[in-house]
Amino acid sequence: RANSGATFSSLAVGKAGAADAMAPRGDGVATYKKPLDREGRGQIQSLLKGPGPNARFMFDTQESRQKLVEERMQRLVDLLEKDFGIVASNSVYNIANEPVVVVGRVCNDSAAGRINEASILIEGTAAHSQGMKVRLDTSKLKSLTLFPGQVVAVEGINPSGHCITALSVLTGIPQQKPKLASLAEKGGSGAEQRSRKIALASGPFTVSDDFSFEPLKALVETASKDSLDLLVLCGPFVDKDHPLVRKGEMDITFEDVFKHCCDTFARLPPATRVVLVPSVRDVHHDPVFPQPAFRAQRLGIDSHQPAPLCVSNPAMVACKGLSIGATSHDILKHLSATELHRQAPSGTGPAATGQTLDRMSRLALHLLQQRTFYPLSPQAPGTCLDSKLALETGALFMPATPDVLVLPSDLNPFAKEVVVAPTMHAREGHESVFAKSKCAEALAGGSCVCINPGRLAKASTGGTFSTLVLSQEGQLEKVDITRI
Repeated sequence: RANSGATFSSLAVGKAGAADAMAPRGDGVATYKKPLDREGRGQIQSLLKGPGPNARFMFDTQESRQKLVEERMQRLVDLLEKDFGIVASNSVYNIANEPVVVVGRVCNDSAAGRINEASILIEGTAAHSQGMKVRLDTSKLKSLTLFPGQVVAVEGINPSGHCITALSVLTGIPQQKPKLASLAEKGGSGAEQRSRKIALASGPFTVSDDFSFEPLKALVETASKDSLDLLVLCGPFVDKDHPLVRKGEMDITFEDVFKHCCDTFARLPPATRVVLVPSVRDVHHDPVFPQPAFRAQRLGIDSHQPAPLCVSNPAMVACKGLSIGATSHDILKHLSATELHRQAPSGTGPAATGQTLDRMSRLALHLLQQRTFYPLSPQAPGTCLDSKLALETGALFMPATPDVLVLPSDLNPFAKEVVVAPTMHAREGHESVFAKSKCAEALAGGSCVCINPGRLAKASTGGTFSTLVLSQEGQLEKVDITRI
């Protein structure tokens, strides 16, 4: 391509959004000053345990779906009551002439159509509200951002028992960042101190005309030339939507196509590690979410080569002092089609963050605030969510807020530094109970770089990928999105 290798966009980390973006935020939070170096070799550490290779799926029930929703709501109730002293175990249908706090899930009163302010329902917990739903009046709030499935805390009054008039809404509280060991703590040598590079790419990895994987080969060539430390690849690798797969015009098995794809990694230098994240669109793998990792024996990698690290979907790994969360689901596109957003008339940001977010940053922040890789409910077609498997493994829940969140999407590629803090929408002049409890100040202060690297192959042409540049001290300095 004429513009191959051109930088599509670039983000200087730490200069937009939050000051001291990598600063510690309390106990159990790392100070990211040195790269993680387990046993001095820069090994990759998995922070999220997904389903095993023999996980049973397609046994989902209505009960397990409800239990998954109940688990999310109860976690927020416990957090508000134990950490901030806010009584949040009130019923959504109890008559309340004075402001009370209820926790529930946002629902649409219509099975079809996009949610709007006239169709908002809130479903309470089974423990405190028997799972009942009441209408939620948000007309008094100066700003609003909601979507179906979002677990929120609402401060309001309910004079009739059938409709809650919201005075303030807390749309979730993010996790803190994981505590990672530094190079000094692991006894690493000063010779390890050098700039690091990590590349992120998402499938499809071959054009629509064949399975030659030319875009992937071009990425591997770039990785070899730039001496990358880590290459994170999110599926699909053998896409079920590929024209040759859909037409049944394949003369080899899907597993052989995947082995042909993995053969490309032999061109990488030994120091470059590869992480593979599967997709429900991978025709050779289990179509379930959360999704087990690829089976290593099916990769076809020679024994003398460093084997790629196969992780689940979603996944979270730590390498070079950086935590990276990723899912191959197009959650950004799914949220974009369902989100209800109303900006404050003054143009100022929501109360707890003080930042005016663009659309992509706002969509990515939903995942961090909801503490899950897929907060949307009901799910978009093709999601393949298995609630029973998600409950058994806990793989949908973020164990911590990552430094980098990879969200591949068909939407335009981007890299955004997002301030990690709760968002609160309140009535003009109202002093919310959430503000009084200082829950926003207690958890604010860090940032997460959210990245959509784009698709490596788009129809019959190459697409884009992302490169992360880390300083000698292990701090994330810059993110580039480059055309292949």
